[in-house]
Amino acid sequence: MPFHSTSRNPAYRPDIDGLRAIAVLVVVFYHAALPGFSGGYVGVDIFFVISGFLITGIVWSEIEEKSFSLQNFYVRRIKRIFPALFAVLFFSSIGAFFLLIPQDLAAFGKSVKAALLFSSNFHFLKMANYFDGPAVEKPLLHTWSLSVEEQFYAVWPLVLLLLSRIVPARRVLHVIFGLGLVSLVFAEARLPDYQKDAFYFPWCRGWELLLGAALAVTQASPRPGRLTNALSAAGLAGIALAVFLYDPTTRFPGLTAMLPCAGAALLIWSGSVRTPVSRLLSFEPVRQIGLISYSLYLIHWPLFSFAHLYFNEELTLPLRLAIVAVSVLLAYASWRFVETPFRKASIPRIAVFGTAAAAMSILYLAGVSYSESGGFPSRIGNKVLEVDDYEIHIEKYCREIQIPGIVGGKACEFGEGRGGPYDFILWGDSHAKHFLPAIDRLAEASKLSGVLFWRSACHPFYDDPHVSKDCRAFNAAVLGWSVDHEIKLAILSARWTTHDKFLRRYSAQNDASSNVGGLAKTLAFLNAKGITVSIVEQVPNFPRDVSLCMARASFYNRDSESCVTQPAAALQENRRIVSRYFEFLRKRYIFSQTSIADALCDWQTCRAYQNGKLLIMDTNHLTEAGSLFVAPYLKIPMLSGPGVAGTDPSSKEPSL
Repeated sequence: MPFHSTSRNPAYRPDIDGLRAIAVLVVVFYHAALPGFSGGYVGVDIFFVISGFLITGIVWSEIEEKSFSLQNFYVRRIKRIFPALFAVLFFSSIGAFFLLIPQDLAAFGKSVKAALLFSSNFHFLKMANYFDGPAVEKPLLHTWSLSVEEQFYAVWPLVLLLLSRIVPARRVLHVIFGLGLVSLVFAEARLPDYQKDAFYFPWCRGWELLLGAALAVTQASPRPGRLTNALSAAGLAGIALAVFLYDPTTRFPGLTAMLPCAGAALLIWSGSVRTPVSRLLSFEPVRQIGLISYSLYLIHWPLFSFAHLYFNEELTLPLRLAIVAVSVLLAYASWRFVETPFRKASIPRIAVFGTAAAAMSILYLAGVSYSESGGFPSRIGNKVLEVDDYEIHIEKYCREIQIPGIVGGKACEFGEGRGGPYDFILWGDSHAKHFLPAIDRLAEASKLSGVLFWRSACHPFYDDPHVSKDCRAFNAAVLGWSVDHEIKLAILSARWTTHDKFLRRYSAQNDASSNVGGLAKTLAFLNAKGITVSIVEQVPNFPRDVSLCMARASFYNRDSESCVTQPAAALQENRRIVSRYFEFLRKRYIFSQTSIADALCDWQTCRAYQNGKLLIMDTNHLTEAGSLFVAPYLKIPMLSGPGVAGTDPSSKEPSL
């Protein structure tokens, strides 16, 4: 993110450095959880507008003067972006080696590689949402915004060159506005159902950079006077409103991002003349914060992330303020001794590219070594590693069978008999898989045989547009096979809460004659075929990865109680929307429900560790021991037989 000063340019704008200061401070204060800065994340959007204005202004003026060189452009980008970024990656990698457990270090290594390739936004898109709790466990998460910018600038100079040759100068602004509008519409369209896409995709964020670009090529300039003063004040007010009124639940980005972005655009436009606001932004202490803003942005987040991982709790206000102060001091050192010398140095182009490639290669190899070694487990003792692997290996319980149409998923037979005929199916996503040990034992006790059909992240929703095309094909194949083999019982299991937004929408539709949503269509199909249906409710969702939390507790020599417990009230709130949807479906279709809440929770607390065994391995998946532990609590037609030895409900301890 090019938050650097452009004082080398005769048209240097100190007020823009002041705007940078506001942008970086609200981001830092948001991450520090300081009261009143619940919408501080909009600082990144302000930076996008500033970047689009400054970089486009330089490139467009050089194009008009016929002095633009693509090589020179990227040399400037490298000299401004790489030194501070590489320094932060280098020192963060050293800190990570000593501070992180193997699982965390391996994940850190992958994020180092993504940051160096400027693909962090796509890397983290595959992981947790930016506003999720686990975000703080990713020390390089903030590099997503740098990746978005560099992806934009990989093509934008070429687009400007093309526009300069095929579009009349007076129409260039119209084209930029058109491109920006397309980007904004695309972001707004993705936002309701795919918020992560809208947040991380460069084509959803491009309009913010293009807003700044439009300012750079416009011929209009403000005139000193009351109107300009009022507009600059309105711009500052727009940013303030977003910072103080938005929070992580705000529908963002999209149209809501217009408020801080338009505010930044007004401040940039009006700041070319003297206004009370531009004088405030040009105030020397404010401007100095703007000068170090790039390094401050890079440095502060790893410090907060490492602190949270180490303490595993909400950081105290004094500690958060101390981290902010240390971040400012380190940012000044980075700007003074890393950023400035490299930016001002006269280095041949070939040397710039060569040095950047060498440094990038060394850091990339460090990332590879971290990820490929599994985080160098030899660094630590076996005590930490004991809580590492709880994955259920399905081959222990069932034998894979080949069924046409089961693309991207698995089918395997289990229970009393092998080779058919089959009595029932267990069908769903990874939650169906983690119930396999429990249902296998129940099936053997009931002398029945079944087939597990599971596909990761694929709910048993028939013909639902909100699941992928491959998932729809997989589900259609499962239903077709079930009818052909005269299955008597279908057990449906999934992480139902991942479809909360759709389930809420379906529950609001009261047309009893329609199949509302993919699960409703599944039930309608199975009911029509006379197949008994049992829905297994979701495992209690824990706020943090249980096994990782326990490993960290062991590594950092701290108590693990908070890792394996959560208030039962949180479970009730988490499943409220799903429960309402099931009630909605019960009025229309025939099915039974079974819950394991009684196995893991009493009236006050849910526990992931009981009888000396870990029952949940991440936030929502059962371990093998956990699956066997809950078996007696599964009340499923045809399978409600004798309990599994050693897992009688009466043996459940009420506490650790």
